[in-house]
Amino acid sequence: MFIAAAIAAAQVVSDRMEIIDIALQYVPQKSRFYERVSACFAVIKDSDSWEEGYERINDKYGEYGHCRVYQESGMLINTLKFAENVGHGICIQVSQGADTDSYGATAGSLLGAYFGPGYLEERWLEPFNDDIHSGMAWFFERSLSNLALRMGELPGKITPQLA
Repeated sequence: MFIAAAIAAAQVVSDRMEIIDIALQYVPQKSRFYERVSACFAVIKDSDSWEEGYERINDKYGEYGHCRVYQESGMLINTLKFAENVGHGICIQVSQGADTDSYGATAGSLLGAYFGPGYLEERWLEPFNDDIHSGMAWFFERSLSNLALRMGELPGKITPQLA
């Protein structure tokens, strides 16, 4: 719920910290998740660099160990605050360690929604040769760029004033 709300908000909100405020409204307010991610959010707001934010989150929630949602969500907030573009943000996210594949992809999704088209350097796409392979039944799209164009048109199809 939190990440889906953040990605949705990132498409229309320019203030990065407001994105997190909005996303937190869509999780149960009396949950441990809300409590701990709100604490991470407060720590990140007061951090001057992603390295400082990472250290502070790790000091606070490092006891949970590898691949735990509290510190991972805090690291995602940290990435959102300090990323200069999509690729830079993915590098920040992965550099923080823990669940690098899942949260690296999540950071890419969130930052892609926030920055929009044109903020991912071509070097991130070239190795794929504009080719996508999927195990989804009846999904025959093979062009990564065509898929991206179709996905980019969805908001306008759902809400015409966004077209």
